Amino acid sequence: MKKVISLTYLFGVVFLLASALYFFASNWQVFSRQEKVALAGSLIVLFYGAAFLLDRVLKGAHFLSNWLMVSGVISFGLSVALLGQLYNSHADSYLLFLVWSIPALLFSLYTRYSGFYALTHILIHLTIYFYLFPSSPFEHWTPAHTWFAFGVGIMNTILFLIIKKSWISSKPLLYLSLVSANFLFMTTAFSEGYPVFFSLFYILILWVGVYRYIHKETSIFIILSMFGTGFIIGKMFELMARYVSSLFFVGLLFAAILLLAGSVFLVNYLRKHPSSRHWTKTIFVASVTTIASVFIVASVFGLLSLLMVDVSMVGLFLFATVLLVIPSALTSWPAPVKYSLTMTGIVIGMLASTFDDFSYAMFFVLAFVFYLEKQPAGKIVFYLLFQLNLGIFLGQTLDLGAHPLLAVMLILNSAVFLAAQKRHVIQYGDFSLGSLLFSR
Repeated sequence: MKKVISLTYLFGVVFLLASALYFFASNWQVFSRQEKVALAGSLIVLFYGAAFLLDRVLKGAHFLSNWLMVSGVISFGLSVALLGQLYNSHADSYLLFLVWSIPALLFSLYTRYSGFYALTHILIHLTIYFYLFPSSPFEHWTPAHTWFAFGVGIMNTILFLIIKKSWISSKPLLYLSLVSANFLFMTTAFSEGYPVFFSLFYILILWVGVYRYIHKETSIFIILSMFGTGFIIGKMFELMARYVSSLFFVGLLFAAILLLAGSVFLVNYLRKHPSSRHWTKTIFVASVTTIASVFIVASVFGLLSLLMVDVSMVGLFLFATVLLVIPSALTSWPAPVKYSLTMTGIVIGMLASTFDDFSYAMFFVLAFVFYLEKQPAGKIVFYLLFQLNLGIFLGQTLDLGAHPLLAVMLILNSAVFLAAQKRHVIQYGDFSLGSLLFSR
């Protein structure tokens, strides 16, 4: 019940801040310069004053006063931007975030509240970004920028380790520093200068992180797995762009086979390890499935394009369905092999059916694998693929625009959500997809 009340308060604070900003935006032209400054200052006083009063009146609701103070810091930053616009200060954009980060940092040191820690982290990184690239994103990226990004990634790694040592208590800052470090290390691995060094360094960081947290913290393992999967796939496309040849795609196919063979041994090890959790195995299988599927699909279509083979899309669809999807769905092969072959067949089948406008055939394939799948996570993935194929089919047959198509998909998902049994896996898939469609 306390969480529900806290969430209600949070929505109230967010709506209050949004309504104030909308009021300014909708009446901006009718205000004089003095009125704009006065209103901006009043907004800051409103949030800080409300936070002070609530902290004195409601002794057990410190979270509410903290949220109001965070809103006050946000309104302060908007006021600084407003003053710069009114008086044409011509200051570089990084100065705005630098000035904005000062009260956020002071409040974080004083209150030890995670919201201020997270806000300070974001503002400092925005300051660095706009200092390096004041006009356009990643303009004139140089080796100096690469080393600077590498240094910031190291600082985020140190911050992550400091939080893990409990010297700072903030879960949001823990995950922000982890995500920032991985993103920056991945950026350096794909930049010019010393790509081999940065790639090897990032591989080492990933290996150490996975080895350390695979049995301890699932959330950190999930983040590392996602970045590791993206890194491997990105490197594959980078190498493919440089060394396009039939030999490369054959090697890519062998790499997928070796990956699946190694994953089978590792899954057996995790199954026997007493401290490994179910989610650990699930995330590992999902990562291997994604990488192997992308490798196999890329090698198949790459070889076909290089060999200039005139392949029938219907024949390719039958090949993917009969030789990949059906055998992997009916047999009890190890999970990485089973799901990799299934996803490879589904992706090839969907691409083939889309090219030749017979996406209706994929409904039977997806319904077949959904019916046979026992794992809830697998059912959700196959159901989302079913919805994707439905969107392709409706776009081909009804010739709808993007927004009408999304509206139809939202209505269909809402109907299935209401008709499904309570807490059925379909409801989770409908909720996820419905939220995405509604946001569009």
